[in-house]
Amino acid sequence: MNSKPEKASDSTSDPLPPAPAAPQGRRSPWLVFVVPFVVYLSLTQLEPAPPERTADTPAAATGTATESDTPTQPEAAAESSPDAPAAAAPGLLGLEYRHYPLVYTFKIAVTFGLILLAWPGYREVPFRVTLVAPLVGAIGAPIWIGLCRLETSLLPALGLDWLGDTSARTGFNPLAELRDNPAWAYGFLAIRFFGLVVVVAIIEEFFLRGFLIRFLTRGDWWNVPLGTVTAFPLVAMTVAAALSHPPSEYLAAVVWFSLLSWLMLRTKSLWDCVIAHGVTNLLLGIYVVTTGQWEFM
Repeated sequence: MNSKPEKASDSTSDPLPPAPAAPQGRRSPWLVFVVPFVVYLSLTQLEPAPPERTADTPAAATGTATESDTPTQPEAAAESSPDAPAAAAPGLLGLEYRHYPLVYTFKIAVTFGLILLAWPGYREVPFRVTLVAPLVGAIGAPIWIGLCRLETSLLPALGLDWLGDTSARTGFNPLAELRDNPAWAYGFLAIRFFGLVVVVAIIEEFFLRGFLIRFLTRGDWWNVPLGTVTAFPLVAMTVAAALSHPPSEYLAAVVWFSLLSWLMLRTKSLWDCVIAHGVTNLLLGIYVVTTGQWEFM
């Protein structure tokens, strides 16, 4: 009985399976990892610049008037009014420094709204949190403060005192600027802490360690396992993170973001980095309120 021999299949000729496409809709990795951060940075451009402060007036930083700076003339009293024009030129859309709480609240509300919109995608990132995360965050706060102080003190000796300018930070003290409305002052302070501890921690970590490192590793970055990183993406992410801060914080930013990258490599958990970031920001916020060093915010 004659039969045709079956043709042997050549497995080597089969094309490689295409990489899985990125999910769409509320689970889209672009919406989860990128859009909230980009919107946050865009809305930051609306924040009005602070008025110029003299270096020899501690009240400018702490919001506490001394006997020598207490205004006694009518025009000085007008300057202390929250409705008085800011010394800085109006920013975008004619916004003045006194409008900062409204602009910041709007920015946080929009960004947090995007997080809620994309929450199904956030839930797909394994929520693993180790005890190392809050410890790293607690260590990170004094490291940040100490290195910022060290850099600021060393720059003048190196002839680079212009890098010590902290004008990129708004330094808005609600307890002083909004003292005529205590409810709004403390309410905005709570919003400020929510932005620092929750919103910023989520969007920065998801963008830097969840998107940027993986994007620099491979085109289909959403398929790169979290915590998988090579030298170039890691260095590039650290440099980008440092450059997003004022020059007086470059050293602190490089060390601190490297510390969190070590945490990511150790635990492979993005939420660990979010927790550590939030703890550091919480401690920094407490430090600012208790010491009056509002230039850190």
